Amino acid sequence: MRKLFTIAILLSVMYCPVFAQQAEMKGKPDKPVPEPISETIRESVHRVTIAGETIEYKAIAGILHLKKEIDKPVAAVFFIAYLRADTRDASERPITFSFNGGPGSSSVWLHLGVLGPRRVLMQADGHAFPPPYELVNNDYSLLDHTDLVFIDPVSTGYSRAVPGEDPK
Repeated sequence: MRKLFTIAILLSVMYCPVFAQQAEMKGKPDKPVPEPISETIRESVHRVTIAGETIEYKAIAGILHLKKEIDKPVAAVFFIAYLRADTRDASERPITFSFNGGPGSSSVWLHLGVLGPRRVLMQADGHAFPPPYELVNNDYSLLDHTDLVFIDPVSTGYSRAVPGEDPK
């Protein structure tokens, strides 16, 4: 009997925070509202062969805030950019912006299917091979002629409106 009493006490102590959290969440949305995503930028350097030419490029992925006012973000926008590394004057190099995703279209296909320096290897008829998927150099990428910036519009990919802001 004493063991059962001890187990009951231990269980009530362990689950008390869970019950308190559940009581606190009553009347609130099923999912907690996330904090605004912080701005983050990551860079790496790579090489790709496009049309027989080896090109060194910088890949930059990150999240930037769109702001109404200087300190009031309304959305966190995800992007990936590919910049050719051997450019003499970056101000003279063209930039192609690709706005990814949308209803009925995944953001991955413009990036890893058409324009990016690497693409998913597909069968001759355009169907994907079974997993694991393989990335190969993309001979059709535009990186040999223009830098590339892929942007996920708000509510697609990793881009989100700040809680309380209209995602439209």
